[in-house]
Amino acid sequence: MNLRGKVYDKNGNMVYRVLKIDMANQKVLVKSKNEEKEYSFQELKWLEATEYKAEKSRIYRDDFILAIKGEETLSGVVVKSSELWYLINKKRGISVPLRELVGNSYKLINLKNSKIYFARKKEKENK
Repeated sequence: MNLRGKVYDKNGNMVYRVLKIDMANQKVLVKSKNEEKEYSFQELKWLEATEYKAEKSRIYRDDFILAIKGEETLSGVVVKSSELWYLINKKRGISVPLRELVGNSYKLINLKNSKIYFARKKEKENK
């Protein structure tokens, strides 16, 4: 079975593609570039795949995305609530269902996992 899930390493601040889940031992085998690593369930956060894509890239829970239509640009983190996926921007008070954005012909751009995106942004600002 081909798994489409990704996980976030809470300690290493990395996102990995899931290769195998060992439920009995509560371990997850992941792939990063050319190497495979094994983690316990407690070390990871599961990033559930949405049914939406930004070009060819699948959008996952906690991804930071841009939604663009003409001159309007919305930005936020992807979260799931009541079985629906939303673009949420707490700072601007935005909460828009992804299906509404897609249905209204917004172009979605995936800037990948929000935790990593903001950590890198903070690093650049501190330099």
